Amino acid sequence: GDHGAVIERGGHYQFLASLIPGAANVSLGSGTDAICPWDTPDPSSVAAEKIDYLIALHATLIGTGRREEYGLTALEENLLGRAIREVYERCVVTREAPRELLLQETLSARAAGEAQAGAGQMADALRDLAARLHNFCGEGPYAYLADRPTTVPHDAPLVVFDTRRIPAHFAGAAMFEIVEHVAERVARSVQRHLKEDGHAPDGSRLRRRAPRYYLTLEEVWKLLEHEATARWVNELPRRSRHDNLALIGVSQQLSDFNNAWGRAFIDNSARKLTFHQAPRQIEFLREELGLTPEEVQAIGQLKTVKRDYSTAYFDNGPRGRGTITARYSDLEYWICTHDPEFDEPVRRQALTDAQGDPWRALRLLSDPAWHEALAGQES
Repeated sequence: GDHGAVIERGGHYQFLASLIPGAANVSLGSGTDAICPWDTPDPSSVAAEKIDYLIALHATLIGTGRREEYGLTALEENLLGRAIREVYERCVVTREAPRELLLQETLSARAAGEAQAGAGQMADALRDLAARLHNFCGEGPYAYLADRPTTVPHDAPLVVFDTRRIPAHFAGAAMFEIVEHVAERVARSVQRHLKEDGHAPDGSRLRRRAPRYYLTLEEVWKLLEHEATARWVNELPRRSRHDNLALIGVSQQLSDFNNAWGRAFIDNSARKLTFHQAPRQIEFLREELGLTPEEVQAIGQLKTVKRDYSTAYFDNGPRGRGTITARYSDLEYWICTHDPEFDEPVRRQALTDAQGDPWRALRLLSDPAWHEALAGQES
């Protein structure tokens, strides 16, 4: 009954998803997939946290400040907050689905009203906000980020969100949307579980735990480089601890977290797993994790032997820390590898030989005889 989601940028999890019945690959920016950040079960009862989220999202989409700043002035934040509430109020009356185009229309209408009342400065600010939304509405190139119906299957046991088609400067905003979409889905799932109260269809009582949800963020630093998204991500574990949501942040090097928000993310992490790092990363590790000279030496000796094992330094909080060895079976290796030079062509050949069946392909990949036959064909 557990579920999971992965946010990545490169298609590295597609084979894994193909092995799980019902799993979904969602490619934002592909022209078919979208997440609407305005989604809510009841437009007449929108929590303040939802309004705050939409304001923070717009700070990343249309903010004019540097990436480490919030991106909206206090006036812009207030104007957006009021307009967002008006969109939901409108949707209660008209039964429209809330979306970005309605926000643009609301801002434009308010600008016209302020101009008519002689409040030229306020009208200019509202018109400016409406104009900056143009690319995210209607047929705009980034309308899939805010103005399209959500296409993510609600019952998929695993959803892989691929953001590679999204321009780099909007990758953080897209990840922000996905994280909040998943968090809202998890909260609804827990509430549904509590409402059912463990009753089976025949009325008898069931003893079962609430489902657990795992959210893996590849290149999590994208969310930590901007204040608007970083504040949200650092708050997420605290908000979600009662919802059985496990947050896993992944990045290539620990120095990616070398800012106030990144360091807070490290401090809030219950567990830290460090694989082999470049020598220049070791000093940063020592300072940020408070390592002893012996621990620094241990991390400096970490190594990875392809297709066999990796050593890693595992900080398990109050339960202790030290060097561990992770060994991989053939099945695990071929599920996870994304080496483009050798492994991907071999895996594609296995899928061809297995007529597209991923489990049959995985068994072939784990069979030494199949590899020998393949090598004979190539020679």
